[in-house]
Amino acid sequence: MIILLTNDDGWNAPGLSALRKALNGCGRIITVAPLHENSGVSQAITLRKPVRMWKTGTDCYKLDGTPTDCVFYTYLGAVDLDEPIGMVVSGINRGPNLGEDVIYSGTVAAAIEGTVHGIPSIAVSLHHQTSPGQYATAAKIARNAVIHVQQHGLPKRTLLNINVPNSSYSALKGIAVTTLGHRDYHDLLIKRTDPFGNPYFWLAGHEMDINDSPHSDYHALNNNRVSVTPITLDMTAKRFQKSLQSWKWRL
Repeated sequence: MIILLTNDDGWNAPGLSALRKALNGCGRIITVAPLHENSGVSQAITLRKPVRMWKTGTDCYKLDGTPTDCVFYTYLGAVDLDEPIGMVVSGINRGPNLGEDVIYSGTVAAAIEGTVHGIPSIAVSLHHQTSPGQYATAAKIARNAVIHVQQHGLPKRTLLNINVPNSSYSALKGIAVTTLGHRDYHDLLIKRTDPFGNPYFWLAGHEMDINDSPHSDYHALNNNRVSVTPITLDMTAKRFQKSLQSWKWRL
């Protein structure tokens, strides 16, 4: 099986290196990762400029594009493969991807792109920002997840979003199958002026509140458990459909 690795932290990120090492023996590992960090780019795809690729080692490439580009372009044949991609694993991201953050995440977007093309896909993130990252722990969890998916498969149009506490493997309190949680941010737009009198902006702010329901991804991480959340591509608000029909739409 060909397993395609990518991320949004860039081709030389420590999480990607740990992931590649951990998946040794699970299949033929092909790495295609962005040339630069692409955190927060979501499902962006490059359409208005050429995309370039460089080989960095055996079955390793860096691509001047987004995480979605890395998956889509490889799927379309940018890398000469002798069989179809059997799985996409995106990560290990520096920092968690929880709740609504998955909408913005380049890490999750790469797994979504694999899912769009019918490829079983996993996104893996480590709850780590400033302290030393326990990437070995997250890599071990990722390998375990890959083996499970190889054995059981995934439903169509469904991917796994995995978040791992930043702790040693022996300190983990377990693995929880979770829902996406919710947190509010105090968003702040900082406006400044450059030397030529033109305005520019910085987006800043901080986390305000977390909906820490017992089944959420936040709750799992807060209790030092690995969070495994199944995510579907079908974003239809099915519970609202009947109510919406009652609006008696007319031309």
